[in-house]
Amino acid sequence: MKKLTTLLVAILFTAGMAFAQGNDAHITQVSHTPPAIENNNNNDAYVDQTGFENVARVIQGTLAPYSGAVTNNEARVFQIGEENYARQHQVGSNNFARADQDGADNRAYQEQARGNNEARIIQLGDDNEARQSQDLITNTLEASNNFARIYQDGIGNYARQDQDYSRNDARIVQEGEDNWARQSQDGMGNGQGYNMARTFQDGVGHWALTVQSGDLHFARVDQAGEFNKATVRQREFSTIQ
Repeated sequence: MKKLTTLLVAILFTAGMAFAQGNDAHITQVSHTPPAIENNNNNDAYVDQTGFENVARVIQGTLAPYSGAVTNNEARVFQIGEENYARQHQVGSNNFARADQDGADNRAYQEQARGNNEARIIQLGDDNEARQSQDLITNTLEASNNFARIYQDGIGNYARQDQDYSRNDARIVQEGEDNWARQSQDGMGNGQGYNMARTFQDGVGHWALTVQSGDLHFARVDQAGEFNKATVRQREFSTIQ
């Protein structure tokens, strides 16, 4: 009995080691823009990966051409499955990013600048891709108080959200296969923003695009079924759907 117990313990220990083998996590919390910025502090990064060949990259710090303090940011990555990839880059202060992926070959990208932005990605299934950018594309470092959320459940879905300037709210929910959704919000730099976009798709082969430029816009797209397409473009202070 003693020999059997010892053998079982050895097997379980070996299995546990193999179960988590091959995951890769890399966290960078530092300034790369000379001269080095000394007040990059109180940043929190956490990576939890179960499976194999999952990769997580978290960067909390300035990278050229961005500069300024990087403080009080929080980044979270949770991945279950195999060959999932998550990348988070935070510049500024008081940003929150979280990526949850369960499946295989999913991709999540989150970029945040300035402060008080929140971004969340949840992906279930295989071969899904989600991208969220809160101002790093435009390089203006003017994005703040934006909220973005992507939820995808299925296979081969793609979602992208771009937010510039302040107080924009974007949400995408997709279930099924081969759905594609993109939301772009630009507050025009006058300090208002307050744009809101909602996209809900359930089925096969959907396509939805929402572009909001200016302030105080609201757009909602609901699609269920197959092979649907939708385009919403709103500019200035008028609302056209």
